Amino acid sequence: MSRTVSAISRKTGAAAWWGVAALYALMIFGLSSQSHPLGADHWPLGSDKLAHALLYGGFSIVLGIALRRSWPGSSVGRLSVIAAGLAVLYGVSDEWHQSFVPFREMDGADLVADAVGAGLAQWALWRLARRGSRSGNRLINASASR
Repeated sequence: MSRTVSAISRKTGAAAWWGVAALYALMIFGLSSQSHPLGADHWPLGSDKLAHALLYGGFSIVLGIALRRSWPGSSVGRLSVIAAGLAVLYGVSDEWHQSFVPFREMDGADLVADAVGAGLAQWALWRLARRGSRSGNRLINASASR
């Protein structure tokens, strides 16, 4: 009985995290659909790249947690690479989408910032998991979900 409850809980947790990932993607899409998102035209030079790195780092984390909750027995390293890759692929589609938005354009430097943010976030989660950090494991591993 408890094994069944645990499996249901894990699947519910995975579904919830995939829902968070979908909402995160919609938020990125919404920002990308604006000609001047959050007044970025007036930000200091280069700060938009930091914003890209932070935004896609967060997206990568959410994707990583959803993947780990969906496949708890899989290699953390492998799922980290998949999560970062999915975030970067979404970044590619986001840059293409921006090419259709007035006053916006595709920018390879933005994509690089997306990839750096996604990669660094996954590296940090991987390090937490390898170190055996309680708080990191609670966030990362499905076995800690209730």
